[in-house]
Amino acid sequence: MESGAGKWGVSISPSNKVTIVELSKVWIEKAARLYAEGLLMEEPPGSTDTLEDLSDSLQLHLEIYLQQKKNRHIWLALENDTVVGLLDFYHRPEELFIRFICAIPPRRGTGTRLLHHLANHGFSQQINVIRTKVSSLDLRAQQFYFRHLGFQKIGRRTEDPGFDLYICKIRPQDLLKTTAT
Repeated sequence: MESGAGKWGVSISPSNKVTIVELSKVWIEKAARLYAEGLLMEEPPGSTDTLEDLSDSLQLHLEIYLQQKKNRHIWLALENDTVVGLLDFYHRPEELFIRFICAIPPRRGTGTRLLHHLANHGFSQQINVIRTKVSSLDLRAQQFYFRHLGFQKIGRRTEDPGFDLYICKIRPQDLLKTTAT
């Protein structure tokens, strides 16, 4: 995606400051739409719904999340009062487990910033590992986790013929060594 306003209707310049906040009611509608766009970008797609239907469904999902958080967290990356990234994860005593991450527009460093924030959180909580699952079909996600951030594959789970999920991990301190762009 090129600089300036694009498919997602936002204009981002590299000099703008990204702020990371916990999801709150004020951001639910915008967060749900970004979450839906991110799911539709996955390979294979994380949903077969339309953007509008998926966004409506996720809005309800996020409202329920706010009522029943427990050990689950959803952080938003905000730039000029626009939601440009989302990180959904579980905080368990021994690990942080990433459920979903997306940044729109992609390739602007927002996902890396979110994960560095997560690594700092994990390091301060004495968490030894951050884990996630990556689709064997999603080359974009594989490049992000394995090449860009240094996650290591530790397992594989077959979902369908020709589609596996790689189980991967990284230590918070190793993630912090990667460069936030």
